[in-house]
Amino acid sequence: MKKNVLILFALACSALFTNVKAENTCYDVSETSVADFWFTHMYFGTCTDYVGSNSKLAGTTGRIDFNGGSSLNFTGIQVSKDGSYTMRLTYGIGWADAAGAILKIFVNDEFISNCTLYPIAPAETATMNISVDLVAGYDNLITLTQQKDWPTVLGLELLSETAVSKPAKDNNLSVTVADQSLNIRVLGEKTSQVEIYSSIGKLIEKNYFNGSFSKKLNKGVYLVTVNGESSKILVK
Repeated sequence: MKKNVLILFALACSALFTNVKAENTCYDVSETSVADFWFTHMYFGTCTDYVGSNSKLAGTTGRIDFNGGSSLNFTGIQVSKDGSYTMRLTYGIGWADAAGAILKIFVNDEFISNCTLYPIAPAETATMNISVDLVAGYDNLITLTQQKDWPTVLGLELLSETAVSKPAKDNNLSVTVADQSLNIRVLGEKTSQVEIYSSIGKLIEKNYFNGSFSKKLNKGVYLVTVNGESSKILVK
C-alpha cells in the first residue's frame, strides 16, 4: 500500500451523522487490478489526480472540493463481468443553495447524468447511490465534474450488480414494468421491503408489503431493491 492518511470520516445513517476516525488508504495497482476490488474497499478522492484538475483538499476532512468545473478521475476500476452496478458516492457540501450542489457523472468518457447532492452541514458527510454501467476486463473510468455550487467528495465504492430484470433465488421474486407501473411479486408469506431510488440515487419510496406491490412511476430509470435484491428498471 502506498500511503495512509488519518482523516475524519462521517458515517451517515438516515439523518444521523457521527464523526469517527478512519484511514484513507491508497492502494497499489497490483491490488486494484483484481476484479471487484472496489466492492470491499473505498476508492478515496485523495487517491486520484485531483491536483491536476484544479480541485483541492477541503480542510482536514479528507474530502476533495470542486469548483470552476474541476474533476476527479477514478481510474482502473475492474469488474468481473459486464453489468449495471450501484456506485455509492460519499460526499459533503462546502456550500450550496437550497437546490443543492450538482456533479456531472461520466463513465468511460460517456455522460451518464447530473447528480444533485442535497444540502447538509459543512462538517457532515452523506451517501448517494448511482447506477453505472461497467465493462469486464477493462480499466473503467468514472469521472465526476463540478457543475454547480461547492460539492466535496470523500470517495466511492461499488455495492452490487443490478440488471434490467433480476429474479431472486428460486424465482421467488419478479420485478416487471407495464403501463408505467412497477409491479413486484414475492412468493411466500413473509413481509417484504421495497425501496425505489431515482437514477441519481434519491430515495423515492420505502414501503412494506405482503405478496405483491404496484406503483405508478414517471418515465425514467430507477433502482428497485426488494429484500436486498436490486433491479434496474426503465419506465417508458
